[in-house]
Amino acid sequence: MIRTAPNANDKFVLALQSLPQLPRIIQYEDDYDERIRSIDVEESEDAADLHLSGVVSKLHFRKFGPRTRPLLRSFLFFSLQTLSPASVRNYYKHLIRVDGDDIEFLALSKPMDAKASWPIMLAKYSAEMALVVKALVSFLCLTRFGQWTPLHSDFVRTALSVPKGRDAYASVRAGDCFLSTDEEARLVRWIDNTARSASAMRKTELEIACLVVCSYQMGMRPKQMGMLRKRDCSVRLREGLHNPRANQLPGGMSR
Repeated sequence: MIRTAPNANDKFVLALQSLPQLPRIIQYEDDYDERIRSIDVEESEDAADLHLSGVVSKLHFRKFGPRTRPLLRSFLFFSLQTLSPASVRNYYKHLIRVDGDDIEFLALSKPMDAKASWPIMLAKYSAEMALVVKALVSFLCLTRFGQWTPLHSDFVRTALSVPKGRDAYASVRAGDCFLSTDEEARLVRWIDNTARSASAMRKTELEIACLVVCSYQMGMRPKQMGMLRKRDCSVRLREGLHNPRANQLPGGMSR
């Protein structure tokens, strides 16, 4: 990392010396496995493991240029203390594609110069990447990097605006993500047939059937179903021969 013997004329390297010290241990919540994970910062000089959605995702800091690496590594580690690991992974995924010269330019720019050059950044990068770069500039404000100060935070929010990118709900608005009448009828028939033969099914087959029912009836996505725990489910007794009990899932899981 560029932290030693800085050139007196290299303003960027000199500014790196003022970055706040990272804590020795950074903890974050792994909401999939319901555990608190820890990262030893000193042992994660070149890479760090992030646990999210049941898998381990590695952040390779060596993919950043040697000059911007200390800044981007600090940005990601500080972000992990307030954001979800999935958001930090998303930051990393976009930052490895941002030109290091652009990062240096914004880091050393006066706020008004950064505003003047922002249309060039928007033309060069996607809306998703520009949002991450904007988050990085907000971090520069908080850490008083170069000529940025916390007083510029509101300026960054308004001056470095990012137009809306791809419509994440386009398929919903167009109706393409919904089942057709025939598809829904076939699915309901399959559920009915499965329910009638449930007592003869193997455990694995029954588990798959339950996942399909949860997905269809509760509108649950795969990750939401993977995050279900026994304590999320309740079994309520009902009177009557045909409905002796009912399984219930929390409403929040279906959102």
